Amino acid sequence: MRRYCNQCGTEVDFVGYNGNSHAVLWGNSHAELWENSHAELRENSHAVLGNEGSHCGGEVMNEFMIVDNQVPEQALVTLKEHNKGFLAWAGREDIQIETDEQQTNIQDLLILGRRAQKEVEATLKEYTDPIRAAEKAVRDRFKPYQNLLELVCGRMAQADSAYRQKKTKAIEEARIEAMKAQAAQITEAKDTGEVVDLPTEVIKPIEKTSHANVGTVTYRKDFDIQVVNPDLVPRDLCVPDMVKIRARVKSGVLEIPGCLITQKEIQITRPG
Repeated sequence: MRRYCNQCGTEVDFVGYNGNSHAVLWGNSHAELWENSHAELRENSHAVLGNEGSHCGGEVMNEFMIVDNQVPEQALVTLKEHNKGFLAWAGREDIQIETDEQQTNIQDLLILGRRAQKEVEATLKEYTDPIRAAEKAVRDRFKPYQNLLELVCGRMAQADSAYRQKKTKAIEEARIEAMKAQAAQITEAKDTGEVVDLPTEVIKPIEKTSHANVGTVTYRKDFDIQVVNPDLVPRDLCVPDMVKIRARVKSGVLEIPGCLITQKEIQITRPG
């Protein structure tokens, strides 16, 4: 079957696997997996999962990886086992240091803990970066279609609003004319003594909800907001920029109105 491959950016031939099939794909191969089929992906091969029963696992496929759900769990178990000595301190809420030797031991543990944090971040990236890349590839593929939908919907909404405004204007003009006619009737009745029976509603206002063939469209008031002069925006509507404040403090400015600045020490750990 020939179909579009998101990763290759072109149409290629996909081989279909059905009925609990198993395959190892090499050399930029492409496959569709159905009915609990399984595949190992090697050398930039790609596969499309046709249903929940299908499964593929393997190495990097261009910019993303499909992995078994058990692989991250195994990596987590390995990390925990590697740092089980450090994790044993998790139950110690109040850590007190009384001697230089104790301080050295705690510093060693802190260095190991910081290293463990870097290890878990690096391990996470091994799994999340390919997933983000795969998501981006899929989103990039759908984005032109989304933009096209938004363009057409925007034009139709604009046309609908313009026609509604035209109807509203016509109704308002008709209402004014009806009110003028009523006023003329009242003036004439004063001269003749005739009793005038005026309608309670001159012109029916436009409905807030319009019923189409496949649904309804409801109109409500909203606002477009643009900041044209930031200096004039009231102070209570502004949020302090902590990045700029921190940079100002690090430059040596230790007094900033509205800020409480206290100096502290932080540990920079380096294995060695």
